[in-house]
Amino acid sequence: MKTLLLPVRHDGDDEPSDSLKKHLEETHREIAILSTLKHDNIVKYLGSEIDEPEAKIHIFQEWVPGGTLAANVKAFGGTFDDAITRRYLRHVLNGLVFLHAQRVVHRDIKGENVLISDTGVAKLADFGASKRLGEEGTLMQTGSLRGTPFFMAPEQMTGKAVGRKCDVWAVGGLALLCATGDPPWKTKNFKTPYALMIAVCRSSDGPPVDGYDLSPELLDFIGRCFTRDAERRPSADDILRHAFLASLGDSASAPSLAAPAPAPLPPTPGKKPDFLQRLKARLSSP
Repeated sequence: MKTLLLPVRHDGDDEPSDSLKKHLEETHREIAILSTLKHDNIVKYLGSEIDEPEAKIHIFQEWVPGGTLAANVKAFGGTFDDAITRRYLRHVLNGLVFLHAQRVVHRDIKGENVLISDTGVAKLADFGASKRLGEEGTLMQTGSLRGTPFFMAPEQMTGKAVGRKCDVWAVGGLALLCATGDPPWKTKNFKTPYALMIAVCRSSDGPPVDGYDLSPELLDFIGRCFTRDAERRPSADDILRHAFLASLGDSASAPSLAAPAPAPLPPTPGKKPDFLQRLKARLSSP
């Protein structure tokens, strides 16, 4: 369950503030997007409920007990080998191809926003920064800076209009994270996100990878994802057919790398008896 705080209108205000309106619109957009996405590599949306007295909205989603991709990299020694890396990248890209076909751009793909199931399936999560493109697949309007700096494409950092290919840049960051344990630009030791963004905007290169011991196929995969010019950068569907991913076999017997599922949580003390009944009814509704 993901809980979001709803801004409260101040006493004496006849109309909601602009910030309140924006927050409610973003929340509504996230729920609207989540409710339409049904794919094995995307965390499933189950429903939502507004708690007006507490000024909260609860979003109910599929439980994915294996933790985040970032946490799994750390738990398994700080790096994955090529076989594991390509397995998870293929899962993420399968989810992305579906997302992009629905005209949805995630805009915040990173290790913390990819969850691993107890059977080793990677699923895209957290669509708070996502946005749906226009009917014609046109780029979004400028002036909306959303995402995590280390994984953001150059066009995101400069506030330019962005499309589906900003997510492909972020996949290159995921590949680097899986293989090295480091996010993009880590070796540059930027002190602040602002310093990182200024340097990236002034540079004509992608994140440095020379200091890492990576296979030639993976280096080429990452390099293609980190193509500075979004027009020349491959689409999710194109990069999914890259040679680095070609040898992956996603059989049902593939080993699970996720940590064992934790024990079920005990009931919350003090919860009203009818809460679970209302929750169950909400989740079982269409």
